[in-house]
Amino acid sequence: MAADTCVYIVDDEEAVRDSLSFLLESKGYVVKRFGSALDFLAAAPALPIGCLIVDIRMPEMDGLELQERLKALALGFPMIVITGHADVPLAERAMKEGAVDFIEKPFASETILDSLRGIGFAERMRPGSGRSGRKAGAIVAARARGAGRSARRAAQQIDRL
Repeated sequence: MAADTCVYIVDDEEAVRDSLSFLLESKGYVVKRFGSALDFLAAAPALPIGCLIVDIRMPEMDGLELQERLKALALGFPMIVITGHADVPLAERAMKEGAVDFIEKPFASETILDSLRGIGFAERMRPGSGRSGRKAGAIVAARARGAGRSARRAAQQIDRL
């Protein structure tokens, strides 16, 4: 598998990082874990584009601030936002800023996998697919398919704007 097909997990909870890593690695994804948004931000300029799964509530820098900083640096990581503290305004903000999905914790394994498939990331994971992980930034679209109720409501509200 190419190095540019990585899924980056940014969450301050080690148990979440471990369980997501186990799930994704068991499905053939290459995974790198970060315990904070600051750790990821420091490494991001040197990392190949991949999909970012990020928690919203973290100490020092939250997931939305990370999203803003990455956008300011023109680093096009497609982002799946996960949170245990979902509400419609939070989901709206994340989706308007370019998150490809907004998922409430706890979530089923298939929800994360469906989200990755929804942005076409699963195809890039398969060796020989010929698709570049760098194209992921161009595929980014607000999607609530397979997401929690808050994300579906946010997507409906965004569609009305």
